[in-house]
Amino acid sequence: MPKYILSGIDGNVGSILKKDIDDRDVYRIDTKSSDADIFLHLASKSSGSYDVIVKSNITYLMKCIEFCKKNHIKQFIFFSAISIYTNDDLYSLSKLLGEKILKESELDVLIIRLPMILTNDCHNGILNRIMMKLENNEDTILYNGHKKFNNFIAVDDILHFISNYKFHKKYEIVDLSLKSEYTLFEIVKFLKKEIHSKSNIILSEEKHPFLTISISKAIKEYHYKPESTKKRLNSWLKIRGQNEIIN
Repeated sequence: MPKYILSGIDGNVGSILKKDIDDRDVYRIDTKSSDADIFLHLASKSSGSYDVIVKSNITYLMKCIEFCKKNHIKQFIFFSAISIYTNDDLYSLSKLLGEKILKESELDVLIIRLPMILTNDCHNGILNRIMMKLENNEDTILYNGHKKFNNFIAVDDILHFISNYKFHKKYEIVDLSLKSEYTLFEIVKFLKKEIHSKSNIILSEEKHPFLTISISKAIKEYHYKPESTKKRLNSWLKIRGQNEIIN
């Protein structure tokens, strides 16, 4: 098994991954050396001022690349974002620029474009916004409710993919998510039932941007096998429930 060094280990995703990766180092701004084989770059800011996002998502990334070169770490995994397909906000643009920077870095690079990750973060992502409505028994308006929805993923599915990736290509981009098994309406109905919500689900005909993520490349080329959608959502609901108890 390779040894990893992780940035962003104190974030929602990093705090989970660090429990499952035994042979690892931690990268912080003052870290000088490491004998790791793979740099796993999680650190990122999704909101804030121009300076905050650029400093975190671009300047910090370049420092990580230089650290790899100085320590002869040749392999680099970058957590990018599916939102680059639909959004032109600063966060999405910073992720796209990060991908371009890594392509010129001379490292062996895996770019994983990710949707909302199912963690104890109860604020970011469409499912979190919907869950807040359901938990408060408020009317829940769905746009594109009849379309297959898979814009989310569990940390365990990401880890499974990473653990089996062999860096056969110099630079690779892969989209990851759960399978597109259910429509958004079916998923929201499932969540409503599981938490015994009294919300009314309203299907709107108003047009909004929408993305069903294709994971055919991950499945065909890398034998990616994500867990079932309902199983992952049930696990996520337990995490959210624990978070509410703590708060």
